[in-house]
Amino acid sequence: MRLYRRPCRKKRRPFRTSSICWAARNTALLNIFEFDFRYDWVATVLRSLESTFTSIAEKGRNEPWFDGLFQMEHAEAVYGVAYVAAQAYILGTTQDANRIREAAWKNHVSKIDYYADARQCDGTNTSAISLINSIANYYKHNDEWGDTWPCNHTTNTLAAVGIDSSVEFPCRKAAVVLFGEDDAWRLDLILQEISEWRQEIIARYR
Repeated sequence: MRLYRRPCRKKRRPFRTSSICWAARNTALLNIFEFDFRYDWVATVLRSLESTFTSIAEKGRNEPWFDGLFQMEHAEAVYGVAYVAAQAYILGTTQDANRIREAAWKNHVSKIDYYADARQCDGTNTSAISLINSIANYYKHNDEWGDTWPCNHTTNTLAAVGIDSSVEFPCRKAAVVLFGEDDAWRLDLILQEISEWRQEIIARYR
């Protein structure tokens, strides 16, 4: 009769490199930067700004001195702030896309290339995303430029769609180029434009 029982040794599992390789190959599928965390705040900003157009029109009806020119000047500022908010979303998207590419051991893509890979504005060779980015730059820097605009990527992009220093309300003109005269006031279309572009960029460049 055996009184001593040899302890049972658990077999070591072999190191499963295959699962690690699978995870590495599919990191892009699991990457947190695919989630659009910016959507809610930019949507809130754009919806709030769009409601300002109603306030401007109401003030025009109630205040005789607040004529069409004053209304356009106020609306120009609303458009400008909307474009800057959209620009922040756009730039963040390019950073997210490149972080996803990093995780998949791929090279970065330049933001200009990302901007160009978008819907083309009707009758132009300029993408909607490039135009939004450039008109946001205009709004931020036009006070520095004065009447003589510099020659750079921003102004070249704007000139390609007919926006230069001779245009009285460039931000409004950009909205017309982007969405047409009837829908130029609809800032929700900016949200739609940039969010759909983000989905396409993340899917295409991952």
